[in-house]
Amino acid sequence: MLRKKGYVSRVHYRAWGGQTLNASQTQWNKARSKVRAQVEHIFGDQVQSMRQTLVRGIGIERLRLKIGMANLAYNMRRLTLWQVVST
Repeated sequence: MLRKKGYVSRVHYRAWGGQTLNASQTQWNKARSKVRAQVEHIFGDQVQSMRQTLVRGIGIERLRLKIGMANLAYNMRRLTLWQVVST
């Protein structure tokens, strides 16, 4: 169904029932992991430092604001770390 609509699956392959992945599946997983790892680090940081495991609120606009503020705080913290490292 995805191919018919022009999409490509980004889901990792998984070994089932004691079987290992073949070489092409391992290569696909490795290519997908490069992008996924960059994004997962951000989410992991927000969960650990800001306790953003579950976002609750009334109204989509308030939730967008809450997530946006968490992203802003993350980016500001990274900026200060980069400034400390570069000096």
